[in-house]
Amino acid sequence: MRSRALIVVGLCLGSVLSLGILSTAQAPEYQLYAITEMIVQPAKSADFEAVMKEWTAFYVKNNYPWPYAVYRTEDFRYYLLTPMKDMAEFDAMVKADMELAKKGGPEFEAMMKRTGGSMAFYNGGALVLRNDLSYVPEKPRVKMEDAPFICWDYYYILPERQNEAEQIAKEWQALYKSKNLPDAFQVWMLVMGPDLPLIVASRWGKSEADFNAEDEKNLKKMGEAYPALAKKTMALCRKYERRTGYRLDSLSYAPAAK
Repeated sequence: MRSRALIVVGLCLGSVLSLGILSTAQAPEYQLYAITEMIVQPAKSADFEAVMKEWTAFYVKNNYPWPYAVYRTEDFRYYLLTPMKDMAEFDAMVKADMELAKKGGPEFEAMMKRTGGSMAFYNGGALVLRNDLSYVPEKPRVKMEDAPFICWDYYYILPERQNEAEQIAKEWQALYKSKNLPDAFQVWMLVMGPDLPLIVASRWGKSEADFNAEDEKNLKKMGEAYPALAKKTMALCRKYERRTGYRLDSLSYAPAAK
């Protein structure tokens, strides 16, 4: 289920995001997102995905105005991302969710119960897509909409080194540009949530096999520049993780075009 505020209020699994932060997200090169992370019990993943489809139908029926995209990692983490103009918009989302809770009545309560019963963990936060630090070639080998497989690299930055993180991201961007690599990457920065400071780089492919094959080619093209820059990157980190998974378009939601 996408409704962050209602999961929090109805299931008591977290706290609502505070408002009024991130004035820098107003800039064109930034895109702010609300993010919900749900770790689902493996044995109940089918139940979870079934009720997610019911939430989609519920939002369609009620003309819910905010879209969301759903992603699932191999370890049954589900991420829901909703673009926002600013953090003040989250307040409007909360109010709309509360109104839907009243309007939905027993149907809403039943879906809430099934959603909560399939989860082991819930967390909410906000992050920014840094388009200014990302890399998109003029002619990408694979467009994101054609690539359901996703690879996420999580860089948990040392607090005393976080000022260097943007510079390192720019060096990766410059390296990809200098080699004219055909595969893109995006840089995300968590701005509210656990494990701050955290930077996530996302890349994608038509499938896991397609991604791995092309990644190997890109590594060869970068040559000795790759291990040198990778070493500099890891020197900034207190922890590093890689997760892979898929975008689940069948569980995502987009309001009807007006």
